[in-house]
Amino acid sequence: MVSGGWVQDPLEVFDSSEQHLPWYGQPFRRRSALVPKKPTQWEVYRPIKGSPGPFIGVVEAPDETSALKAAIEEFGIVNPDQQKRLFVRRVPSDDD
Repeated sequence: MVSGGWVQDPLEVFDSSEQHLPWYGQPFRRRSALVPKKPTQWEVYRPIKGSPGPFIGVVEAPDETSALKAAIEEFGIVNPDQQKRLFVRRVPSDDD
């Protein structure tokens, strides 16, 4: 392999099994998995016939159902008919 201090075949220097590497066999992790995600924001509306209706506010929640529940609690909407008519729209984030 070595003659006079020089490597004759450079491929003989490297171990082809790669099992000596500390990360061998571990799954690849993306950087996005390491960076915490910002909470999803949802705009809350109360529809009126023939129009989208007035804007009520913004809530943070992971999904649409929990956003509706958070809006009902945060904005104090106690009337069941008004609760049924609420709808939310996800606010686009910088990541999208």
